Amino acid sequence: MGLYFQIKELYPGILGSDFRLQDDSDGKGAYIKEWKSVYPKPTQTELDSVSLTVSKKLAIPQFKRKAQEEILAVYPIHKQININALQGYTQVDKDAMWQTINNIRNKSNNLEAQVNSATTVAEVEAVVW
Repeated sequence: MGLYFQIKELYPGILGSDFRLQDDSDGKGAYIKEWKSVYPKPTQTELDSVSLTVSKKLAIPQFKRKAQEEILAVYPIHKQININALQGYTQVDKDAMWQTINNIRNKSNNLEAQVNSATTVAEVEAVVW
């Protein structure tokens, strides 16, 4: 979970230059090293209160990206643009292409639904491709 994203969730208008994070590589994770914002420095309780929301916001785009990568690996964009107009393929081939693409999209959508229904950060983190 990114401390940066937790801060941005609490204060959407805050600038990156308003605070400085540091991670001392001691296993404790990142912390706020410097706070120069007009916003009050968030407490750990405030940061924890947005952890689930941030986890969800970070997880969902990963699934969408992974789905797109898998689709592109099988069917480059020039084939996806208009599968039905492709020459040299039977209708069965074209239907199979659509089925593969739709299966990958459905997998992504199902994982997104699992993330959205999660009630803890651990549940979000348990949803994997």
